[in-house]
Amino acid sequence: MTPSLTLILPAYNEAAVIADAVAEADVALRSLAWRYEILVIDDGSSDDTTNIVDGLADRYQWLK
Repeated sequence: MTPSLTLILPAYNEAAVIADAVAEADVALRSLAWRYEILVIDDGSSDDTTNIVDGLADRYQWLK
């Protein structure tokens, strides 16, 4: 699937909120009925941001 929209979420030490941010973005983009992807760009977080996003990829196939 080629997305027609890419949302980029920059993240740095966002472990406490990244799952909610991805879920909220999914709801908003899904309502548009476009093909989309969400890219989380982690800028060297020292917390579990990367691990949380990796875990969310099982639930959201379009999350990268």
